[in-house]
Amino acid sequence: MKILLCVIGVCILLVVLVLIFNSGGKSDRLEPSVGTSEKPEAPEGKKKKDPKSILVPIEPTHRCECRRCKEWREYRRKPWLKPRKDDYVKGCSSHLMEWHQVVSKKDGHVLEGPGQRFIKPGVICDICQKDFAKVSRKLWQEKKEVLHSWTCYQCIWEDPDRYVRYRDPNSTKPGQMEKRHAVNHGIDVCSVCAEQCPDQIRTFTELGPEGKLLHPGHPGDHMHAHKDKQSLVREMRDIILKEGL
Repeated sequence: MKILLCVIGVCILLVVLVLIFNSGGKSDRLEPSVGTSEKPEAPEGKKKKDPKSILVPIEPTHRCECRRCKEWREYRRKPWLKPRKDDYVKGCSSHLMEWHQVVSKKDGHVLEGPGQRFIKPGVICDICQKDFAKVSRKLWQEKKEVLHSWTCYQCIWEDPDRYVRYRDPNSTKPGQMEKRHAVNHGIDVCSVCAEQCPDQIRTFTELGPEGKLLHPGHPGDHMHAHKDKQSLVREMRDIILKEGL
């Protein structure tokens, strides 16, 4: 009889302990609140760097030490000294004509440039329309001078001397070929051409290849605003053609 009573007592004790532990666990458990089923926003990852903007530092033995090169190295260290013009210039989302050294001061070989622009596949000056390698070689051999470039790889501009034909689906004459200016991406002006056109290159660096700002209410407009006014590229090409360079 004593043994039976002991067994019943132990069972009752175990049941009480189980009930205590269960009630304690429920009170500690966090219940999901109403209206918080949305997933938390994931942290923003690192922004990808545009490969066209990557500029490998020039070794001291190859580096030009002219006044303008020194200024641009300072601008790169402190970009607020010469900020980019976001949504300011027609045809460029973030305009800034940058001053780049094209060849080595030591032996005249062509350097990489931003995003290896000067060697892969190579650059043609958009004014004299000659290959940078050819222009730099002549300048180095004749004067032992280093070629530089005014470059903006983001500019989108209409070439005043090149045209493409296309079919306009909205044309009143279906099937008829239309003619428009070819659109170029990126602009490069060699320092030889820039020296011959100081007034134009000054405006060029401020307002881009077409010398125009974005018009209010028409952001991103790439159509001609004033067809009677030639572009800065056209003006510079005329000067270089007249000089016979």
